[in-house]
Amino acid sequence: MTYTIDWLLKGDPSIRWPVMRELLAALSEIYEKEQAKVKVQGWGRGLLSRQDADGNWGGGVYTSKLRVLKRWEERNASIG
Repeated sequence: MTYTIDWLLKGDPSIRWPVMRELLAALSEIYEKEQAKVKVQGWGRGLLSRQDADGNWGGGVYTSKLRVLKRWEERNASIG
């Protein structure tokens, strides 16, 4: 392995699993275990801990575009 890949693998799970998949062509069983760590360790855990219970961010200041589109479609379906 190169110095750079070694360095990347010492990082956060959110960095390690794509390195395993994209640069090392690891089997899915290997990188998926690492990917699962993202929501419970490191940066991913920190980020997800700030998400509102209803799935929004910042008290509803940001809402998923897909969620907004679905609501819009549901409203329009009930009108017409």
